[in-house]
Amino acid sequence: MTWTAVGKAGRNINILSNHFPVRFTRFDTVFYQYTVSMKHENENVVENKRMSRKVIEKMFQTYRSELANKDYIYDGERSLFTVGPLSQSMLEFAVVLEEISARAAGSHSEGHKKRMKRVHKTTLFKVTLTYASKIPLGSIAVALRRGEPPEAQGALMVMVLNLILRQQQARMGCLLVRQSFFNGDSKSFTDLGGGVTAGRGVHSSFLATVGGGLSLNMDVATTMILTPGPVIDFLIANQNVEEPKQVNWIKAKRMLRNLRFITKHNKMEHKLLALVSFPAINKGFCGM
Repeated sequence: MTWTAVGKAGRNINILSNHFPVRFTRFDTVFYQYTVSMKHENENVVENKRMSRKVIEKMFQTYRSELANKDYIYDGERSLFTVGPLSQSMLEFAVVLEEISARAAGSHSEGHKKRMKRVHKTTLFKVTLTYASKIPLGSIAVALRRGEPPEAQGALMVMVLNLILRQQQARMGCLLVRQSFFNGDSKSFTDLGGGVTAGRGVHSSFLATVGGGLSLNMDVATTMILTPGPVIDFLIANQNVEEPKQVNWIKAKRMLRNLRFITKHNKMEHKLLALVSFPAINKGFCGM
């Protein structure tokens, strides 16, 4: 179809867009990509993203001088990025994480109640960083503006910039749902009843466009979360009952399975794997 004229009827209006052009002020910025290999002391590969992030964070704290005091971007799996190269194309580190757990130890004289003792447990990890590629942000952005299609390096550039957004928001304490971010402002949350809360946040992601260069997309995002608070209060609201003795524990087991919670006495976070019908402290089993 060939257009021979432009429309002249009607009136001009302004349109607000949620896509914003991105321009670089430092065209010499180059990201270096490294492949991450992470193993336990027994040579088993670490597959838990949460644990992997803790190990990498500890590694950069412990070996800051060996890592040239660089900051990093990490995807929680196999890719790590730095601005500029590290000292060597392959680096190996031994990283020790210290975890604190609680267990029963001794008894009080009154009522012979068990008291809890904090136990420090150390775990050794082996981390290897191997150079994979470099990503010159400036030259890729120029190529995109010229109308050249975003190839492998363009896709890598977008991934790095999106990881920067996620990591920055995580450090600010935001809840992350892929590229959507939710802060802790109470005005952003609405109680829906049944122990469920709706959260309003922002979706933010970079996109590579042909001929338009790099674009930042901003949009409204929503998510549903379980209402924070004591577990028993959540179960009462979720099952719409008036008191704890009315809670259906068969339903509660299904609802609580695999959820994370923080204990009051030591502020430690745990993942609930099972509920048991006997006092955990007396039997030496906590069901986690």
